[in-house]
Amino acid sequence: MAYAGLGAIDWKRGLLNLKYRGLLEIKDGKYRLTEAGKKWFQKNASNYFLIRYPKWDKQWRVVIFDIPLKFYKESKRFTYRLKKLNFYMLQKSVFVSPCPCQELFDISKELRIDNYFDVIIAKNLGAREDEVREYFEL
Repeated sequence: MAYAGLGAIDWKRGLLNLKYRGLLEIKDGKYRLTEAGKKWFQKNASNYFLIRYPKWDKQWRVVIFDIPLKFYKESKRFTYRLKKLNFYMLQKSVFVSPCPCQELFDISKELRIDNYFDVIIAKNLGAREDEVREYFEL
């Protein structure tokens, strides 16, 4: 029971924080994102909400990349985003997902690394497929 109350307090603090930062308007008990709030939400939604995808189409999305060292920060950001999108890391620069990943092309353009990665669609992952299926509960 104590946790439910604590959660409610945290929830209210979060809303007040968004209001203080100019991302949320509260009028007559109604909440509305400001224009800045809408932009913030589009950029950060994956940090706060699970992305729901349609039923698995039995195809794996294999992301491979080899980003030059001069783009080290961008490479780290790209890897971080892959993890936030719930990709499974097969190797240091090979990630897998059963879900469509069209947003990766936008992310790579935003980070200016779109020439250094590819997405391969595969029906089989080889020897590690059982491990990856277990991770994604498929």
